[in-house]
Amino acid sequence: MASCWIPSTLLGSALFAGLGKVAVGRLLVEGGHQALVVTQEGAHILAKTDSALYGLARTPEGFLAVGHLGKSLLRVGLDPNGKPLWAEAGGQGILWGTDGRFAWGGYMGPGGWEALVLDLREERAFRLPFSGQGYAYGGLYRQGVLFLVGRVE
Repeated sequence: MASCWIPSTLLGSALFAGLGKVAVGRLLVEGGHQALVVTQEGAHILAKTDSALYGLARTPEGFLAVGHLGKSLLRVGLDPNGKPLWAEAGGQGILWGTDGRFAWGGYMGPGGWEALVLDLREERAFRLPFSGQGYAYGGLYRQGVLFLVGRVE
C-alpha cells in the first residue's frame, strides 16, 4: 500500500490548474495565502500575502498563469519549465482562468460581482451584462466565439 506524506505547511494550500510539469495555486501562510507555481525542480512563491493563481495556459514563451493579488488582477508569464519571467497586477478583480488569448473572471462592481473578460491579444476588457451578480469560471474559444461557463445569481 502506498503511503502519503503531507507536511503541515501544505494543509490549507491548493493547486488549481496544471499542464504537464507545471501547476499553479496558492500556499497557505500565516495571515493569508501566496501565489504558488510548482515544477519538477521546485516551487516558486510569487507574491506577498493575499494572492493566488487559478488558471494556466500554454503560450509561445511557455505559460501564462492568472489569478489575483489582493483586489487586483494578476497575470504571470512563465518559461517552458515554469520559472517566472514577469508579473503584472492591475485593475480590480480576480481571474479564474485563461486560454492564453483570453482571461476570464469577475470584479466587484457597484451592485456586486460582475463577469469580466480580458482580450489579451487586443489588450481590451469586457464587462458582461447580467441581470444579477455573476462571474466566469471557464472558457472555450472556437471559430471566433468565446464560450464562458460561470455563475449568475
